Amino acid sequence: MTDAAGRRVAFLAPLPPQASGIADYSAALLPHLAQRLDLEAFTRDPQRSSAAMRCGLPLRRFAAFHPTADRVAIYQLGNHAAHHGEIYRLALRHPGIAVLHEHVLHDLVRDCTLEDGGPRAYAEELRYCLGRSGARLAARLRAGGERLSPFDWPLFERIVDSSLAVIVHSRAARDRIARSRPLARVRVVPHLVEPPRDCAARAAELRRELEIPQGALVFGAFGIAAAAKRIDTVLDAFARLERSRDDCAFLLVGPESPRFVRELGDQAAALTPRLRVLDRVPLDRLETAMAATDVALNLRFPTGGETSATCLRLLALARPVVVTDLGWFSEIPDDACVKVRPDALEEPMLDELLLAIAARPELRRALGENGRRWAIGEHSIAAAVDGYSAAAVEAAAARGEHRRAPPPASRENDVDGELLVEVAAALGDLGVTEVDEDVLGHVACLAAELGIGSGRAGS
Repeated sequence: MTDAAGRRVAFLAPLPPQASGIADYSAALLPHLAQRLDLEAFTRDPQRSSAAMRCGLPLRRFAAFHPTADRVAIYQLGNHAAHHGEIYRLALRHPGIAVLHEHVLHDLVRDCTLEDGGPRAYAEELRYCLGRSGARLAARLRAGGERLSPFDWPLFERIVDSSLAVIVHSRAARDRIARSRPLARVRVVPHLVEPPRDCAARAAELRRELEIPQGALVFGAFGIAAAAKRIDTVLDAFARLERSRDDCAFLLVGPESPRFVRELGDQAAALTPRLRVLDRVPLDRLETAMAATDVALNLRFPTGGETSATCLRLLALARPVVVTDLGWFSEIPDDACVKVRPDALEEPMLDELLLAIAARPELRRALGENGRRWAIGEHSIAAAVDGYSAAAVEAAAARGEHRRAPPPASRENDVDGELLVEVAAALGDLGVTEVDEDVLGHVACLAAELGIGSGRAGS
């Protein structure tokens, strides 16, 4: 391998003005990656993206992308076919580095396979990724039109099998992939967060614009108001807090927020005097709104393995953040945020924590400073660029030895071995790991009783 191996890369991603967090991430990463690598960038609408980004990098359409022997392709992928469908199809045809911003890709895979091949193709994808379990799920879909939970059946297997390497942004995502694909090359590369600009003056102006009382303690939640963000739980907790304090306000900012509040009906109506709601806003106004917040809540359950850019921005702004103790959020140091388990004690714990945070400004300052130091240090632009560069070099070296993984064995082949593989994959899908000795021991006993692995089964 020469010194130049892995330095030529093609970068395929959604870019602004596409309304996507991954588009914003890619726009922030590209100029810095271009300083280290010989880079060509491809996106859906180069002309509009060039005008929106103003970064001076030449951009080309996806249709202009053609693989070459001396160039590694980097594909930015998330769970949304409208933003990532073209990229996903190219990644399957031309193996490169798949950057999985979340390991749950079910919506992306389902929508692409249904569009390309209809229900039969979707059923085959379930079988490929999940073996016999997938075949049974496909049969249930045909029988009753059931819609599967993406969080239970993430469907990342084909893109992982097809890629030279995989990049994720958390140990949690890496470990989840490894449970189903232990031989995959998966590298954890830090997400990036840029040091924020000083926006204290603009934050104060926004508070006046929104008619937030001077001196009010402002709580906030940011990002798409999806069910997994637990906004209803957060607002319930705030409603209980404001009964004991008359100096609080709540700022809800992000796509679907007005609709979400309307659907809450009476629950939100009771909070109207204290509640301020903004829909999707430009990135600079989003950061201003974050800076105008004293305490942020970023709950997430279930999680699809995503690393939250919203949470990183809040931490970089030295905002104390309350998070769900799950997935990537569990990897934030305990002294840099406040963690709540998503269990039966979630609501009373949230109540007590909000009361404590509201009453102790020194605690808010300490959490904010610790969070800022960790986010900017651990998720620096330099660390992200180093990770991508190393992954590109490794992928270039692996190109010659790459072989596409075969689909699961057919029933005519090694039934005994196939069953063992599928049991292992199903256990991984359920979250069972090597530390779950009781479960694994019970499964091993059952396999021995059935003669699996001894040559007796099927004889």
